[in-house]
Amino acid sequence: MRNIEKKEINAILDKEEKLNNKCIIIENDSYSGYRYSNSTFYFFIGGKEQVYEFDQYKIDIKVENKNYEELLEIEEEYILSDFTGGK
Repeated sequence: MRNIEKKEINAILDKEEKLNNKCIIIENDSYSGYRYSNSTFYFFIGGKEQVYEFDQYKIDIKVENKNYEELLEIEEEYILSDFTGGK
């Protein structure tokens, strides 16, 4: 998601809103980090203020553009589904 207003982000942080997805990445100028609410992970990128759902788990993500061949060659130790419970 891009071009989301700060009041909408705050509604997510305050767990007032529920979006029907397992994982949503929100590019913004205010926050970096993540929140977990109603079975959805919200990852915030681009902002200066750090937010974490659980203090002991400081998960940050980095978004990169990759082509199909590059995706086939990635050998990461952890992938997003390790945290979101997906397959």
